Amino acid sequence: MNSLTFSPPAKINLYLRLTGKRKDGYNNICTIFQKISLCDKLIITKAKKGCTIIVDGPIPCSQKKNLIYQSYKLLKNKVNFKSGIHFYLKKNIPAGSGLGGASSDAAYTLYGINRLYKLGLKSNELLDLGRKLGADVPLFLYPYSTALGIERGDLIVDLGRKPRYWLLLVIFDISLSTRDVYKSFKYPSRAGLNLTKLSHDVIMLSQFLAKRDILSLGGFLQNDLYHVACLKEPNIRKVLHLLKKNNVPACLMSGSGPTIFGLFNYKKDAQRAQDVLVSYKGIKTFICQTVN
Repeated sequence: MNSLTFSPPAKINLYLRLTGKRKDGYNNICTIFQKISLCDKLIITKAKKGCTIIVDGPIPCSQKKNLIYQSYKLLKNKVNFKSGIHFYLKKNIPAGSGLGGASSDAAYTLYGINRLYKLGLKSNELLDLGRKLGADVPLFLYPYSTALGIERGDLIVDLGRKPRYWLLLVIFDISLSTRDVYKSFKYPSRAGLNLTKLSHDVIMLSQFLAKRDILSLGGFLQNDLYHVACLKEPNIRKVLHLLKKNNVPACLMSGSGPTIFGLFNYKKDAQRAQDVLVSYKGIKTFICQTVN
């Protein structure tokens, strides 16, 4: 076996609450991840020495800052395998969109090199490496399609198989810095987050998701970073308002933005919502599905 081919998927956040600042500078969060069918293509091939990366599509950083390269270096420093590696990446998930594309690529890099060279690293070892690369990376090292993420978002709990939904993704031409959006979030002056309500929201959202109850589901979608992101890109609010005005009850901004998603039981409904935005400038729209 000289090469492996993967399709690293994107994710959306159906629910995202910030629960407190951490001593390490990160935020504790409570989030529900959903993997979706929009994906990159990653081919990992054995080489005699070194590391080369060919990217088909836009990528906003140098090779050494690319999470694929950082994953390779992290793994090499841990195991010190002698051979080299070649990566081909077809980039379909837009960078800076809040869809976790770089994290997904990094996770599949760790998994792929471990498998290709039979390094023998266990799942918990790959997860430890993934956490060093980013809080979203561990999600993509699990096979779960719908999952709860707590602490930094890197402690993952399977929420079980869910019915398939169609999605409309609204991806903006501009990108937002995850770090800047989180840094700009101001915690309300309150004694503390109501953990009972938090647990109730997660349970109810999960149940409505399983029942394909779009209307009720829309009432429990929540993202604490939404208002911060809207201050940086006001069109997020405008597009979301336009979708809701046109009878799309289950729509929200994903992660730190700026991408917006809408959930639908039927493809024709997603297409109808897409038509509403056909003349809107500065965005691209995609229709895809949740991953089961």
